[in-house]
Amino acid sequence: MEFRTGNFVGVVAMALVWGFLWALPGGAIEAIDNVAPGAHGFTRQIDMWPQTLGLPGLVGGVLFSVLLLITQGRRGFAELSLRRSGAWGAVAGMLVGALVVWVVASGLSEPWQLAALLGVATLLGAAAGVGSTLLFRYVARRRAAATA
Repeated sequence: MEFRTGNFVGVVAMALVWGFLWALPGGAIEAIDNVAPGAHGFTRQIDMWPQTLGLPGLVGGVLFSVLLLITQGRRGFAELSLRRSGAWGAVAGMLVGALVVWVVASGLSEPWQLAALLGVATLLGAAAGVGSTLLFRYVARRRAAATA
């Protein structure tokens, strides 16, 4: 049995994986702020970075699942190339970044801040797309080995 992109459990699993993968850089930012408070100005702008990045990651995981369902049908991750997975992940990340920019645009005064937010979301989406594909391929191989 292989993990497929089109079922409800797959969408929930993808959202959880993306939320975790997006929260990792948030944890690193939080650690930097705890070790050297005030050393970097951007770390003080938000108090809880893992949650701040993890929640958009959940939305990105759902969007990524929907994009894969539309473009790949019900094929499994073994049939999905890493390049394509990264590209669709970048698209999902860019959509999440655009949503976040739209929601918080009034709080960011500089255009470069909006562009940086969109760029970071796109990069996180591409990395999460490739990472989740590798993870679910690994899970599918383990299940196949366990049943054989």
